[in-house]
Amino acid sequence: MGGPQIMSVKDAIFTGSREQVIPEAAFLPILEEAAGGLLALRDKIDFGGEREWSRRFISRILKEVHTLRSLLMDFDAQENRAFSYLVELVAGIRCFGTVLYILKHLRARFLRSPLHDSLSWQDEFEKDQAETIAFCANTLRGLFAELLAECELLGIELPEAHPEEDEDEEGGAAVRQHLPHNLDEEEMHGEMDKVAQVATDFLRVADLNEALDPGRLATYPALREYVLGRLDEEQARSFESQVHAIQSKYDTYVQYTLSETQDSDLKRLRSVISLSLHLYEVTTHLIHFYERHENDIRADTTKERIARVVDKFTLLDRAVNYAFRTAGRFMAEGNSICTRLVPRYTSIRELRFVIPSDVRLHIRPAALIAAIVNHYGTPVTMKMGGGECDAGSVTDVIFLAGSNYDSSEVSFRGDERPLEDIEVLFAVGLYDEDHQEVKARLPYL
Repeated sequence: MGGPQIMSVKDAIFTGSREQVIPEAAFLPILEEAAGGLLALRDKIDFGGEREWSRRFISRILKEVHTLRSLLMDFDAQENRAFSYLVELVAGIRCFGTVLYILKHLRARFLRSPLHDSLSWQDEFEKDQAETIAFCANTLRGLFAELLAECELLGIELPEAHPEEDEDEEGGAAVRQHLPHNLDEEEMHGEMDKVAQVATDFLRVADLNEALDPGRLATYPALREYVLGRLDEEQARSFESQVHAIQSKYDTYVQYTLSETQDSDLKRLRSVISLSLHLYEVTTHLIHFYERHENDIRADTTKERIARVVDKFTLLDRAVNYAFRTAGRFMAEGNSICTRLVPRYTSIRELRFVIPSDVRLHIRPAALIAAIVNHYGTPVTMKMGGGECDAGSVTDVIFLAGSNYDSSEVSFRGDERPLEDIEVLFAVGLYDEDHQEVKARLPYL
């Protein structure tokens, strides 16, 4: 292709009352202006080199990419044969630029966290992190080189390159300064309850991660099968959103409280949450990029051209073996912390109940028990016959009750607050939430 083709007058007519088809030649000067800011950074990319960019420079790339991407989307360039590959290159630069920024932020965060110099696997983590940063930086250079070549093919004139600028690199010997943490003079209402809830939520996500951990996968077919079958973008984004919710709850109810000041485990937990979240973000971005170019939506030629720039095996290796599995290792560290925190911030009791002869723990009572436990967000174990389960899971409660159909007793162990409400439920004979006493004493059901 020697450049974009000129559209016929017939093609350049209004296709709707508020839409107009624009000839490709007419779009070029618009595109050239929007791409100018990004293309002007080419001399600072250091093609073929190993210079490590600052987060400030990466932010600049992302800002210019956002401008260009917005214009391409506004003009439906992804649906145009002349410009669709350019769209994919811009998307790739955006993806790897974002991941690179997160990784550099993660490194800086880890260096000043209470976890630094305390992990038995720290050397392995830092080696993996350096390799992933190098992979993302080299991939970004490759995508930028392709972008320049594609712009030349399209006839886009390159703007004057920006001169070199001095940029302070983060990290090193720089000391982070902060104001005194003196908001602990008054305890926040219910902060102990919130600590227990944060710890319990964390333990649940940690269990999910452990259940999904495949161990180290050494081949491309194994990585591909795992990502497409178990850790797709939707699953990765679920981990990211759940840990983000835990971090938000911590920052709202626990951060800067008297409890955090007095309990070193809480600050360690906050670091674990943050580091895990950033690693889940990296997992999501990399898997998103992989799935974007493994579906049937993109043209085969476009996917083949992208594959020549981005190594699929290394991409999945970094997404799974580095990002996801390292997040799991941090979650395991947090698991140990939270296992200590839960009994420290809850009053543990055990209650035993006789099940009324005319009542069975079918779906309705099971749902009410689980609703009570989940309302408080702290762990409660249900025991019946010779088994036990998480009382916050409706299906687990039903399964345990069904497996011990002839049992006339059930016991619960956990935080005294949900147990007190479960006691109300049994006191009225496990009636549903429409029972007057249940409505009066447990209005949240």
